[in-house]
Amino acid sequence: MNTQTPIYRMWSVGLSARDLERIRACMDAGHSLTPLSEETPPTPEDAARDKPVLVWIGESFHRKLLREKAPCARFLEPIPRVLVLSEDCSPAEIEDALDRGFADVLRGTGNSERIHRILRRSLEKGNARRDRERMMREILMNRELLSRKSDVFSFLLDFVLQTSACATREAALNAARESLSALFPLAAMHVALWSGEEDDALDLCLDVRLDARLDARQAVAPNTADAVSAAAAPCEGGVHAAELARLPDALRAWTTFLIGAVESFFPARKAPALRLFYRGADAPGAHAMGKELRPDTRRILLLPLCSGEDCRGALALLLEREYPLGRDEAVALDAAATHLAALLPGRALRESDRQSGNFSIAG
Repeated sequence: MNTQTPIYRMWSVGLSARDLERIRACMDAGHSLTPLSEETPPTPEDAARDKPVLVWIGESFHRKLLREKAPCARFLEPIPRVLVLSEDCSPAEIEDALDRGFADVLRGTGNSERIHRILRRSLEKGNARRDRERMMREILMNRELLSRKSDVFSFLLDFVLQTSACATREAALNAARESLSALFPLAAMHVALWSGEEDDALDLCLDVRLDARLDARQAVAPNTADAVSAAAAPCEGGVHAAELARLPDALRAWTTFLIGAVESFFPARKAPALRLFYRGADAPGAHAMGKELRPDTRRILLLPLCSGEDCRGALALLLEREYPLGRDEAVALDAAATHLAALLPGRALRESDRQSGNFSIAG
C-alpha cells in the first residue's frame, strides 16, 4: 500500500487525549501531529528541525506560559498558534488570546468544520512559506552565481591587462602567475613554448630556483641559452639524454614532464633543440625544488597553449593541494591560456635580450 509522507508538521502541547483524537480525525495526509510534554516544552532547536506550520496549545499550558513567562513563549510567537480553551470560557478570554497573537481560538474541539478550516489555512500558509523559502534559495543561488561570474570576469580583465602591459616574457610570466594565484592555490607555473625562431627550439621556463649554480658541464645555468650539446645523441622530441642525465633530479623531472606534455598535445611536432630556463637562487617569487613541488599529477593542471590553429606550447600549473575546478574557473583558465599563447611569442625573454640575445626567465 502506498502511503504519502506528511508534508507539514504540527505540534500540540497541553491537549487532552480526546482533543488530539478529534484533531487527528480531521487531518489529511498532508499533516502530521506531534504531541509534546508540558514538562519539557519545545526549544528553538526543535522548531528549526521540525519547522511546524501550526501549534495547538491547551488551556493549561497557555496559563503556565502566562504565569511563568517561559522562554519558549517568545520563539513560538512567529509560528501560527491555535488555543484550545474549555467550552465554558468567557468572550473576554477569547479576545485576550487573539490580542496575544493566536491565529485562532477554539472552545473545545467539537466543531470539526472549524478544525477543517484551520487545517486548510495552515496548508495554504505552509505552501506560501515553502514558496518563499524556495524563492529565497533561488535568489541566493543566483547571487552566488553572479558573484562567481563577476569574480571570473574581474580575474580575466586583470589577467589580460597585467600580462599585456609587460614588455618581456619574464615579466609576463610573473604577472600571469600572480593573477592565477588569486584564482586558486597555485604553487608553481611552468611553461613550454616553441621559440618561433629559425631553429624553432622548445623553451622550458621553469618556475623554480636552484640553491646553487649549475656548472658548465651541465650545459645550463640561470643566464645560459642552450641546454643541448650538438655532439650528444638525441632522444625523443630532439632532447639529448646525455644532457638530461646531468640535470639535478627535480629539474630533470619537470623537464621530462613538460617534454612529455608537449609531445602528447602535438605529437607531429618535434623539437630540434631544447632551451631550459630556471630561476637563480636569489630570484624573487620562485620556489625551491623540494619534494612537494615535483610533478604530482593529482595537483597539476595541464593545458595546451594554442592561439586559433597555431600551437605554441603547454602550460603546467602545480597546485598547493588537490583542488577540483568549478566550471567558471575552468572557462577562465582556458581563456587565460589562450591569451598567453597569443602574447608570449611576441615578448623578448628579458629587456637585455633585444641587444645581447641572452635568454633567461630570471637571474
